[in-house]
Amino acid sequence: MDNDDKQIVIIQKPQIKYTLEEMRRRFWRIDTTFETAEDHYDAEQWIPAESPGWTTIEEKAGGRDRKRFKNPEQGKEILKMPEPNASALMLNAARKSDKSARSLDEERRTARAEESDELEVSEIVFDILEEDMKSIIMAYTAIEAFANETVQPGDEIYIPEEGGTIPMPLHYEEFTRMRLERKLSQVLPEKLKLPPIEKNGKDNTWQYYKELENLRHAIVHMEGEERRSNMIEKPNVIWKRIYEAGVRWKPPAYMRAFHIIKYFSRDKSGEYPNWGVNFPQA
Repeated sequence: MDNDDKQIVIIQKPQIKYTLEEMRRRFWRIDTTFETAEDHYDAEQWIPAESPGWTTIEEKAGGRDRKRFKNPEQGKEILKMPEPNASALMLNAARKSDKSARSLDEERRTARAEESDELEVSEIVFDILEEDMKSIIMAYTAIEAFANETVQPGDEIYIPEEGGTIPMPLHYEEFTRMRLERKLSQVLPEKLKLPPIEKNGKDNTWQYYKELENLRHAIVHMEGEERRSNMIEKPNVIWKRIYEAGVRWKPPAYMRAFHIIKYFSRDKSGEYPNWGVNFPQA
């Protein structure tokens, strides 16, 4: 066979397009809404295939096409990604840490049943505590991020001064210094025109939040006396509280935060944001 008889076959990977509903589920952490089903995402790079202000260059590489995204101003390849929703990222991080801690706890149980060395079991417990702390802190921070994003400079909000009854204009600088509890109980209800969460409600939403807040503060401040106390001598020691919260809390930390955020996240038409609808709760 001479060179003229040779055939070169280039197999091109078909571009995958997602339906609007598939995009909503797959890319739920993006902070923007999808307005048209015509938009699609590249299967190999999850950034939008036709982002505004960006050019795509088709290149032959290894017998197939590949799509590169270039910044026309800098002339070099960089990663361009849509802006994520901060609370969505933090809730998902909390969820992942919670799942990791639960998997490690099964490993701990197996090690105990097999009468493994106590130091080895302790190493697993330390890993569990690390994951539980991450889950609790990130869950609480997700609520804080949501509250801080909801109120913006220039908003006209009237609430009573602390301990008072007469509504006064809230200055944004004052809002930034407020405790999160007050933001949730006074500022957000006023801004969003929603009733405050019932502090003794039958669904226990507020009680769950307060337990999360108390443990988060204990972890962040980590007072020496509680940290050094022996678990047997002082059952309320911080390490025991963290471990038991991870094992026994129902709902877990990330779902407690999710319920708080979801309460305030409906728009005027009663719709929840895409990330709230498609957040993987399990």
